[in-house]
Amino acid sequence: VVFVTAVLVILTLKEDGALLTLALSWIGWFGFKERLSAATAGVAAMYMFLATSVIIPHFRGADLNPFVERYGYLGDSPAGVLGGMATRPDLVLSQLARPEAALAIATVLASVVLLPLLVPRLLPPLAMVTLLPLLSKESAQGSLELHYLLVPATVAMAVAVIAAGDLARRGPSAPAGPLSAVIQRIWPFLLLGVPALLWMLGSPLPPSFAADLARFDVDHHASVAQKFIREIPAGAIVSAQSPFVPHLSERRKLYQFPRVLDAEFVLL
Repeated sequence: VVFVTAVLVILTLKEDGALLTLALSWIGWFGFKERLSAATAGVAAMYMFLATSVIIPHFRGADLNPFVERYGYLGDSPAGVLGGMATRPDLVLSQLARPEAALAIATVLASVVLLPLLVPRLLPPLAMVTLLPLLSKESAQGSLELHYLLVPATVAMAVAVIAAGDLARRGPSAPAGPLSAVIQRIWPFLLLGVPALLWMLGSPLPPSFAADLARFDVDHHASVAQKFIREIPAGAIVSAQSPFVPHLSERRKLYQFPRVLDAEFVLL
C-alpha cells in the first residue's frame, strides 16, 4: 500500500513525474520483487501518454506542446520520439556526446561514488531518468541544471542504497577481488564525502565556492521589475518573460513570452 501510494502520488506533480514512477517500479520489481510494480508502471506509462499527447496539447494547442519543442528533432509525439531514438542513433549520440551532457552523467554517478555500477540490474531505470532529459534541446534540461538534476540524483541514491545493502550482505569475508574489498571498507565515507565535495564545488547556494551572492540581492533593477508587475491589473491575461512568470503564476491565464495569443499585456 505504501509503495503504490508513494509512486502514484508522484504522477500528480508533473507530467514527466511518470519517468520517476517508472524507475521506482523497476527498482521495486528487480530490487524487492514487489509484485504490484508492473501495475504501477502501466499506470505511469498511460498517464505519460495522456499528459503529453492529449492533456497538454488540448490546453496549450497542438503547436505549443513543450514536448515537441524539446524533442521534436526525434519525433512529434512520444511514440515518434521513441521511434526516432531507435532509427536515428546518430542524433541521440551527438546530443549525449556534448561536454555538458557528459559532465551531467559524471555528476550523477560521482554523487553516489559509482555504487550503482555494482548492481547492473538496476542501471536501466537510472539510465532512463538521466539520459532522456539530456536528449532535450532545452539548455537547462539538456545539462541537468536547476531542478532537472533532482530526479536522476534521487534514483541514483536509491540504487546506491540497494548496492550498499548487497555489499553489507556479502560481508568482509566473502570472496571478491581487491577492488571490491576496498569498496566494502570505504564506501560509507565516500558516500558522505563525495557529495559534500561536489556541493562545495558546484552548488549555487552558499557557502559553495560556486555561489554568486549577488544573485540574492534585491537591487534597483529588481525593484523596477517588481513595479512593472504591480502595474498590471489583477485579472489581466499576461505574456511575460520567464523571470517574471513565477511572480505572476497565480493568474488564471499566463503565457511565457514569446507566446502572446490572447494576452492583454506583454511584460519584457
